[in-house]
Amino acid sequence: MQVILVQNVYRLGTIGEVVDVRSGYARNFLIPRNAAVAATKQNMKMIEDQKADLQRKNEERREAADKLAVKVAESKVILIRQAGEDGRLFGSVAPRDVSRALAEVVKADSEITAIIAKPIKNVGIYSVKIVLHPDVSVQVSVNVARSQAEALSAEQEAAKPKKKDKAEQQAAEELAAAAAPEGTEEVQEKAKKKVRKAKADDSEESDAAE
Repeated sequence: MQVILVQNVYRLGTIGEVVDVRSGYARNFLIPRNAAVAATKQNMKMIEDQKADLQRKNEERREAADKLAVKVAESKVILIRQAGEDGRLFGSVAPRDVSRALAEVVKADSEITAIIAKPIKNVGIYSVKIVLHPDVSVQVSVNVARSQAEALSAEQEAAKPKKKDKAEQQAAEELAAAAAPEGTEEVQEKAKKKVRKAKADDSEESDAAE
């Protein structure tokens, strides 16, 4: 189905553009939210006549989104879900779950869209992209846990400075020493190899743990 956008729509287009979308998406989402109208000759003329006013309103929405982004960036979302001992959820957390929870946290009346590549299926802390306007997005921390106590514990653990592996620490120190004026290219290269090897070893251990 072809529609004409009367608002800028994330990953779809800008005001006045004619785009092809699924009829269900148009009738159930875009048109009811006044983001688009059917692509008829009459509507095309109407949009062209009102384009300046529509762009002004879009700029007002963008400015409001900029202000909301500051509040969102400082917020944290905690979602309590049932999960097994291995941390796997009995179900999953979808984008709409994050959007609704965040809207409650920041007391937002405007639309908030969470972008998640795939549903969250394990407890943990995730960084989720939040779209407040096609031109305004921000990352927010989403803490999925089995209880408030577990969420707090996970947050405290995440806040701890990450300890470097002993081999990686030693290699980093040697690299820093090699970066000094007296360091030769050969010494620098050896140090770099040690850093790469330490990281590769860590990666292999992580894969084995999974």
